[in-house]
Formats: sequence, C-alpha cells, structure tokens
Amino acid sequence: MEKQSVLLNTALVPMATFIAWLGLDGEKIAILAALMAIDLLAGMAKAVKMGDDVTSRRLTAGVLAKVVVLTVPFVIALAARGVELDIHWLVAWALSALIVSEAYSIVGNIHTIKTGVQVREIDALSHIVKTVGRVLENLLKVEK
Repeated sequence: MEKQSVLLNTALVPMATFIAWLGLDGEKIAILAALMAIDLLAGMAKAVKMGDDVTSRRLTAGVLAKVVVLTVPFVIALAARGVELDIHWLVAWALSALIVSEAYSIVGNIHTIKTGVQVREIDALSHIVKTVGRVLENLLKVEK
C-alpha cells in the first residue's frame, strides 16, 4: 500500500503544482475529473442496459475522449499565460460549461438506464471552442 501511495503522490504533486502555476481552480478541475469518471461508469451501465457491447476498445476510446476534453482548460490557460493575456474568466467559464455538460450527460445516462429512452447529447466542447475562438479574435483585433 505504501508503494501505491508514493506512486500516486509522485503523479499528483506535479499536477497540482502545474494547476496552481496556471492559476486554475483546482476544485473545479477535481469536480470535472470526478464527474467524468462517474459519466464513464454511467455510460457503461447505459450501454449494458441498451444491449450495446462494452469492449476494451470502446472503453479506451471513451477514456481518451475524456482526457482530451479535460485538456481544453489547460490549453486555454497555458496559451493565455504564454501571450500574457488575463483571461482566467474564460478558463473558469470553460470549466463550468464542461462541468454542466458532464452533469447533464450523467443524468441523461441515468434516465436512459431507468427508462430505456435515449436523451439528446449536448456538445459543450464545440460551444467552448467557438466561444474561445471568438474571444481570442476580438482580443487580437483590439491589439492591432
């Protein structure tokens, strides 16, 4: 057990340091990560309920998709820090939108498990990317 604790701390300390350095809200990151894990489990349960195959390939694809989504706030914060823009509000908004999207997905999965009726998915990532693009375009136009 001690060996596992050392390995976990070895991974978590640098990540926490990186989150603090970027000025990200660690609590929101943790909430998003927890919701993503719950959504992954709920999605697997939904797949079983709907008679879909739950394969390691589909699970791996789901995990990778979650990791990619989780990197979005980091990319925005890192880019902002790199060009010295104070857009922490935009990163906070992106995190909040992703949290709401994951919560909606979990509730939708639970609804499908209970009723067998699929719920329409919300593509929050597309909205975030479009909004970030518009904000950055406006910021760059002001500086020209």
